[in-house]
Amino acid sequence: SSPMYLEFTKRGTDKGVGVKKFAELMGVDMSDTIAMGDEENDIPMIKACKVGVAVKNAVPDALKVADYVTELDNNEGAVPEVIREFLLLE
Repeated sequence: SSPMYLEFTKRGTDKGVGVKKFAELMGVDMSDTIAMGDEENDIPMIKACKVGVAVKNAVPDALKVADYVTELDNNEGAVPEVIREFLLLE
C-alpha cells in the first residue's frame, strides 16, 4: 500500500477479490458498489466496483483506472466529497 510497508497476501487474492466476496456475503450486487483508494494495492478494488474512485493525490496508476477522481485529497475531505457526489440523494 506504500513504499514503506511490506504486505503479504495469499496468492490470487487482492482487494478486488475481497470486495467481491464481501458484497456476496452481504447480498449486495456489484452494480451497487463504490470503492475508493489511493495506492497500488487499491487498484483491483477500484476496478472491481461499479464506481471506482481515486483520491486526487493517489498514485498515477490508480488515477488512470478510476471512474472518478476527487477534487480533494485524502487529507482534505475526499470521503465526504464522494458521499455527497454518489450517495446523497438531493
